[in-house]
Amino acid sequence: MQKKSLHPILQSFILGIAGIIVIFSFFIILRIAPFGNKSLAVADANIQYLDFFSYLKDILSGKSSLNYSFSNSLGSSNIILFSYYLSSPINLLVVFFNKSSLNSFYDLAVAIKLGLSILTFSYYLRIRFENKLKTILIIIFSLCYGFMQYNIGQSCNIMWLDGVYMLPLVLLGVWQVSQGKASYTLAISLGLSLIFNWYTGIINGLFSCFWLLFEIALSPEHASFRQQLRSFCKKICIFIIWAFLGLLLSACLLLPTIYALKTGARGAFDWSLLRNAFNGSFLTTIEKYSIGTASSPDGVALYSGSLPIVAIFTSILSHRVSTQKKILILTMTIVVLAIIYWVPLSLLFSLMKQVDSYWYRYSYVASFFLIFVAAEYFSNLHFDKKDRIDIIKGCISFAATTILLYQFRSYITVQQLIATLTMAILTTSLLLLSTSLKNTQLKRLGTVVLVCSVLFELGLNAKLLWSVSTNTDISTYKSYVSNQQKQIDMLKKYDPSNYRILQTTNRQKATDNLTANYNESLAFNYWSLAGYVSNMNPKQLALLNLLGHRTELERMSIVNSPVVASDSLLGVKYILSNYKINGLQKVHSLKKINGKTVYKNPYYLPLAFINTRNVTANLNTWNSFDYTSNFYTELIGKRLNLYEPVQYTIHTNPDSTVKYVLNSKYKRNMQLYGNIIWNQSNNSSQINVNNVYSTGYAKWLSPSLFYIPTQTQQQQVIINTNLQRNAIKTQQFYSLNLPKLKKVTKEIRQESQKLSIKNGNIQGTVYSKKRAYLYSTISAERGWTIKLNGRIVNPQVFAGTFVKLPIKAGNNKISMVYKTPYLRLGIFITALTAILIIIFWLVTDMKRKKFVNGL
Repeated sequence: MQKKSLHPILQSFILGIAGIIVIFSFFIILRIAPFGNKSLAVADANIQYLDFFSYLKDILSGKSSLNYSFSNSLGSSNIILFSYYLSSPINLLVVFFNKSSLNSFYDLAVAIKLGLSILTFSYYLRIRFENKLKTILIIIFSLCYGFMQYNIGQSCNIMWLDGVYMLPLVLLGVWQVSQGKASYTLAISLGLSLIFNWYTGIINGLFSCFWLLFEIALSPEHASFRQQLRSFCKKICIFIIWAFLGLLLSACLLLPTIYALKTGARGAFDWSLLRNAFNGSFLTTIEKYSIGTASSPDGVALYSGSLPIVAIFTSILSHRVSTQKKILILTMTIVVLAIIYWVPLSLLFSLMKQVDSYWYRYSYVASFFLIFVAAEYFSNLHFDKKDRIDIIKGCISFAATTILLYQFRSYITVQQLIATLTMAILTTSLLLLSTSLKNTQLKRLGTVVLVCSVLFELGLNAKLLWSVSTNTDISTYKSYVSNQQKQIDMLKKYDPSNYRILQTTNRQKATDNLTANYNESLAFNYWSLAGYVSNMNPKQLALLNLLGHRTELERMSIVNSPVVASDSLLGVKYILSNYKINGLQKVHSLKKINGKTVYKNPYYLPLAFINTRNVTANLNTWNSFDYTSNFYTELIGKRLNLYEPVQYTIHTNPDSTVKYVLNSKYKRNMQLYGNIIWNQSNNSSQINVNNVYSTGYAKWLSPSLFYIPTQTQQQQVIINTNLQRNAIKTQQFYSLNLPKLKKVTKEIRQESQKLSIKNGNIQGTVYSKKRAYLYSTISAERGWTIKLNGRIVNPQVFAGTFVKLPIKAGNNKISMVYKTPYLRLGIFITALTAILIIIFWLVTDMKRKKFVNGL
């Protein structure tokens, strides 16, 4: 009696669980959280994603809003933040972790996604090859897919891993279409892939178009040319229909995301990058197919274990593979490499955007192809003598090619070369041995040793890649997060009103005192000026840039130095600072935490106030000091020179670097600011500000306008730089007159309005003695529905982005409600598409049952 095998889904699930256990073993060995004090949350994961997960935790607990949040820069919808970074269902596990333990959550989520990659690829192999592939090879190739270089190397970009585990399901649907069948799998998996992460979802969709042609070519029909053409057109139509249904299924997130991308700072395609050129050589891929190698701009690393690459070489040399199939495999190999290296296709799979880091973010599709070819080859083997000779030839060919390429251009060390070739020879030998043994027990032992060998080479690759990045002690993160949340909570309890907060230092800074950690307001749920996501509001960036907080590559505003006059305009009431700021009041009842003291800004303006003057505050100058003075001048109705130029002398050092000496005696009623405008960037540039603090300057993440702390009775202020004289275009040094600022802000504050201001919902009644304008530092965006005295109105705009409403004398009822554009429409389309798919499935199932019963 034949033993009944487990269902493919159950078999794949068991293998996925086993894969997660293996990953946990790696974590234990490498002391990665939750089993140690290191973490995979490095680079952008440490800079951005941990704060985003804190924000998600607040959303799920009802403390923050996804629809609209004032915690992201000057306020915006966070739908694109959610759809790109947070929409994976795995992220729901964040509710079981404290904010200070998010490194453990992150590592667990990576482990689960790698386990899901093993699961879905295993299921793909079982269905796609219809039991032709040996179970041991399914296990090996699934492990190769789950632990491929992309998954290890991109573990610090966890949101892209959703595309990895969804790709096998998408391409399984494509295979079904290539067989002339309708495919619910294609529609549902593509739709879910786009929902879980639209970026990799689009990559999967693009690759599925190429894969359909490949699958059709793999299974040619023996019919006339006309019949073949008709069948081909039919399959293309089936694919378009089901792929389009998948697209519609994702509309709940994809539609509002597309709108947000279109209106964002980086929404335009980078057509200027399109050219007929190559990023690197195809042959580089072979040499970089080695243990512990990372991708670089001129070469992709696809290491997925030894057997896949050996199988590729064997397929080309094998007697069992027909010439037609060899040509097809070589053609598809060229297409896949062209996707990597040929600029037009590389740009297409980069979604028409410039890529400055994390090279070949779509390279997992190449690894999929590589492992697929191996599975395709081994599925047709009998492991007879000729097959074994072919495999040996393939292994030797790979080794010889790698050694030869190493002689011409070395991307790897000799140790990596030896390790890679040794494991290739060992693993290939064990495969041949385990398949040749006749004794059952010895065969099982050989199989176990083979799997251990594969796990060892994949584990060694993971160790080398992870050991480079996971060298940060996470105890510092735990301490900082726990303490910072306490400081924010105490401040909110001390002052529960509406205001923005700025800080001069945060969780992580480089040795040059610069940082990209600008999402702590999202993490700790307070309102700020800072924010760093991939698609910022361009109008907000332009305004903040003109107010003294420099824009960095349309991704963020550099907000780590107070510009008190500007910040007061934006409602900054408190500044958390690691140094004293002249004119601000220390809040003695709130203790110093994480090296930051709470200072109250007595010059702040409320988030909403009335004024009889028609203020425009157009962004019509490049000078931050002039613009700020003009802004206040418009508000007060008379010329107000808040800033006065400070005399200075320039000293050129023998090495051509520059030192500035400011001839300004310290006064309690002033603040000093500098702005050195550069025309050349230099990664080693720094300035020392009056011996109080140093900061990187004239480079990535550096500020432009900076605050100059001064001391009592100080006669001269010195700014030391290592900037070359020819790298400086001009310089500005100004003093801010605090008594003038106090007088004007006090006058404006007298017309402040007490509105109920919450994320995405503003309500209240505004009283004015005469016709006036209600000004608010809330961005005018399409999602706002604004009602004035019960009537929907379109707001006027001042300062390029903020809401201005003309109001009548007396009481004016104000209502502002934000709804994410196209979200409701997207949800409706998703629901309707889901219903259509269910109806189609029910009708088809009924017809099938009726047909079976008729037999």
